[in-house]
Amino acid sequence: MIYNIPAHKAGDTWKGIAGITITRNGSAIDLTGAVAKMQVKFQIDAPTVVEFSSVNNTILFVAPTSGILDIPPQIVDVPPATYMYDLKITLATGEVKTWLEGKWPITSHVTK
Repeated sequence: MIYNIPAHKAGDTWKGIAGITITRNGSAIDLTGAVAKMQVKFQIDAPTVVEFSSVNNTILFVAPTSGILDIPPQIVDVPPATYMYDLKITLATGEVKTWLEGKWPITSHVTK
């Protein structure tokens, strides 16, 4: 699914994304035992500028049997640009799928 994250000011606390429900054919996917990772890059072959992961609790499975996860608020401080991202989940079954992708504009502050 395509989801373009609203613009964020570099260095500010990003509000995150609450209540992302992962579904297939209209039914929630059980995320018990899954691992989620989201990488943000300027372009596909560029270095990762921000990474969120369930391994380090920057992605949280808030209701795993209902397929719900959150990316909690956190400081995001990267150079201003329009970035691309995707959210990849490896299920306990070993299935790997990219569930969410899009663009994320990071803008400059006026006040320094």
